Amino acid sequence: MTLPVEPWLQPTGDCNTGTAGLGPAVDVASPLGYRVLLAFQPEHFVAGDDSGAVAAGFQVAANITLAVLQDTACVSLHVRNLSFTSIQVRLVTDGKDDRHHHEQEAVCLCGTEAGCSVSDCGKLFRKHPAADVDSWVMSLGDLTAPAGSSLLIETQHTAYFGDKQGVWRSAPFTKSVPGAAAGTHVDRQQQVLVNTQFEPTGARMVFPCMDEPKHKAPVVVMIRAPAHLTSISNMPEVQHSTSAGSSSDMVTVEFLPSPPMSTYLVAIAVGDLDSVTAHITGGKQVSVWFPRGQSWITPAATAVPLQLAVAALEHYTRYTGVMQPLRKFDLVAVPGKPGAMENWGLLLFDTERLLYTHSGAWALLRCATVICHEVGHQWFGNLVTAASWSDLLVNEGLASLAEYGCLAEVLGQQLGTEGAAAVMRHVAGPHGRKPGVHEGPFNKALTYDASPSAAPLLGWGAAGSGDVDFGVLVYSKAASVLAMLVEYGATGSTDLDSYDDAMREGPVTQLVGSKPTGATQVALQQYLHQHIYGPATAQQVFELFLNETPQAMASNVMSVISGWRAPGSPLLTVQGTHHNQVSSANRGSAWAWPVCWRELSMSLVMSTKTALLEVSIPW
Repeated sequence: MTLPVEPWLQPTGDCNTGTAGLGPAVDVASPLGYRVLLAFQPEHFVAGDDSGAVAAGFQVAANITLAVLQDTACVSLHVRNLSFTSIQVRLVTDGKDDRHHHEQEAVCLCGTEAGCSVSDCGKLFRKHPAADVDSWVMSLGDLTAPAGSSLLIETQHTAYFGDKQGVWRSAPFTKSVPGAAAGTHVDRQQQVLVNTQFEPTGARMVFPCMDEPKHKAPVVVMIRAPAHLTSISNMPEVQHSTSAGSSSDMVTVEFLPSPPMSTYLVAIAVGDLDSVTAHITGGKQVSVWFPRGQSWITPAATAVPLQLAVAALEHYTRYTGVMQPLRKFDLVAVPGKPGAMENWGLLLFDTERLLYTHSGAWALLRCATVICHEVGHQWFGNLVTAASWSDLLVNEGLASLAEYGCLAEVLGQQLGTEGAAAVMRHVAGPHGRKPGVHEGPFNKALTYDASPSAAPLLGWGAAGSGDVDFGVLVYSKAASVLAMLVEYGATGSTDLDSYDDAMREGPVTQLVGSKPTGATQVALQQYLHQHIYGPATAQQVFELFLNETPQAMASNVMSVISGWRAPGSPLLTVQGTHHNQVSSANRGSAWAWPVCWRELSMSLVMSTKTALLEVSIPW
């Protein structure tokens, strides 16, 4: 049955005490791995729902392995609208010798087969009293799991298609095939792609999990679907098989285990897809996928994003000094998808942004910015991930900052004389078209902060709540503030030669190059090596810039960071005399913030309402 919205079953046994682990899931257990099979029917890929198969959902078999951190008789997992038919659990304990372990026979907690404790799986769960609505406590029955052991939980359940979240169906598209007469086409049945959007909390709509970004574990995905369709996931395919006794029209595709990753990055794409492919250093394959048989998708529409993706991956590999652990990268154009998603190894885009279907500079810029941003996430967000959703600038801030260095690399002179630095300041779309959060983030951030409803950059939202701001705040403003800190460190450094380009052209210049010569590049490389496969906080992101800043300035910058817990931005006014330069700031009491004068290699932190700089002007 589907889990109840409100708790109705009273706690029993050890699950009634705080020592049993009724705190957050991390207190009693952490994930070691997931194995998930998603089984789809042919009707799931047809537009509309004449058969009712879409409303009936799809079948899922999930194996979850948890490391037990405290003695417990229950575990807390994230679950949303899943209808369980069977749950079994095994307990694995270490023996006296580390080379051996003891595995208990499977205990059927619920199900209709003989020997199950109860037939109704809903009776095992109740809503966690201190967590969000999707966190449920599952009783282990008579089983007590000691600290240091592992739990292997196996579930059979039904999940349901979401509305552009969880597993969802794309907008319909009609496949055209050549007709009998030359130059004619025949339209076939409208189709859809089945794909995912798990960020921020969609994974729990498909399988029970610890669905917070700090919880990382390897994931094995399997997809059962019609044989004539293409199935893609984060990792390369390892096995393609037809189950014994089943129709040859249905196949099961299994993919390699992923590196440790957050559940929101798990992804699939299934449907009638075509692709173009290239390779990058190390033999890694890069593919752009798109609905098959679409006459409006020209060769140039797919060749351009493929070329940009290859260049972006090569750039970030050189710039970060970190080779991606994945063997392949797929970029998929999904009809009707809002925005783009950086799933590790399986990047999903809206067709308008990914495919180069309109010629011209604006179309090329939009294609390049979204590819540079999502490819940048493969390092900044996937390899190292925000510890919580309130630390989202770890993902979006760094990726948004780094994407402009990628732009300078992949577009080069096509950006004009001012290059990517101009794109950071301001972009105006043609014919009144509104730029997104990636075009002109400086201006976007200032416009956003002028609103009385603007939120602070730091301290908004509750960790784990899933109430996430994916707008201007964590893209444009985060990138602008991080760029400000980069430039402040550059201007105030005693090693001015190494920051010469940054002082003249801004922080973007430091983000280009194959050797870690700029302080920003050095800091980001250290950051990736220190936190690889793990989580990081916003504080640690700021510290990575401070570590490359002279000590006297670092303490000042810490006071600047604390000011960003208030909404809005400070206002600076500058007044001059013939002989000296006077800078004054109109500011609220909450702000301390850096001011840089590039031409004179001067900087200060404004901690009072006005400040006087006495300088010799060389003109």
